Amino acid sequence: MIKKITKTVLATGLFLSFTAGNTAVFASTKSDAEVKLPISLTEAAYQDEESLMEIVHNSFDEELTGLKVTNTTKSSVEMESDDYMIEAKGINLDKTGLQNVSLTLTKKAGKNPLPIELPVTAQQVSTTPETSTKTVIVDVKDVVAPTIETEESFVTDQGVSLDLASQISASDDKDETVEVSLNGDVDYNTIGSYQVEATATDKSGNTTTKIVTVNVEENFYDKIASAALAQLGVYQDCTMLVTNSLKAVGINFHGSPAAYLSLGTVTDNPVPGDIIVYSGHVAIYIGNGQAVHGGWLGNQTVVSTVECDRPFIAYVHVTK
Repeated sequence: MIKKITKTVLATGLFLSFTAGNTAVFASTKSDAEVKLPISLTEAAYQDEESLMEIVHNSFDEELTGLKVTNTTKSSVEMESDDYMIEAKGINLDKTGLQNVSLTLTKKAGKNPLPIELPVTAQQVSTTPETSTKTVIVDVKDVVAPTIETEESFVTDQGVSLDLASQISASDDKDETVEVSLNGDVDYNTIGSYQVEATATDKSGNTTTKIVTVNVEENFYDKIASAALAQLGVYQDCTMLVTNSLKAVGINFHGSPAAYLSLGTVTDNPVPGDIIVYSGHVAIYIGNGQAVHGGWLGNQTVVSTVECDRPFIAYVHVTK
């Protein structure tokens, strides 16, 4: 059974990657004067602020320790350490595609000079701010897979189908519309455990898969009938037969035969698992005019016809 659904959710967030052909080119491999292209290419994840710092580290050929993001807008990010201030202009979190990003590194007055190829010495200490600017191409991409929201498993009675599509949804960090497909066969007429594969796919092709289990169990009323049949041969009175049968569906009750009328609605169309109430007697209906009776032939539990030597009162369809 394969089903496909589409859900609408809200999300934000992006990812950046940068490649030239099949090889990533970093600003650190050549100086601006040596690079043949007018601007450099680099690679990093944008939504993670740490990855933006990696762009800075690579672009200026030096690991700039202690950097912290101090301000973020839709078109720029500012960072600062004890020694440097950095501004990245041209970054747009809400737009995918290529973007020109200008990175300006400013050395604070009185600190070590800007990172260069030469060793830093005491004679290189400056008392005035110095700046260096690099330009990189940023390709903003969404590579974060959607998240599937659903229960791990579902339970249904035999013969009762579930609308799994309405029980499974997905959200994405960027796309408002996420497609969710269901792949798996569930035979709702056969008791058993079935697995359905739910796959969520966003517009960028990122996918997430989750396995959902569907447990098809014996019908509520069939459980009562089966529990009654499992007691054949047991020495007990009629009320204990019915009480023990109802425990199979989580109903804990014991009383006089007439008291079982309170457990459901009177019906003229009984199904297996319904209670039969007589004057001074009670039994479990199992279909085809047959019933399981307790307290029979010296308190035995037996299968016999619905008709017995006690006056019939009503069939009771047990309330779930």
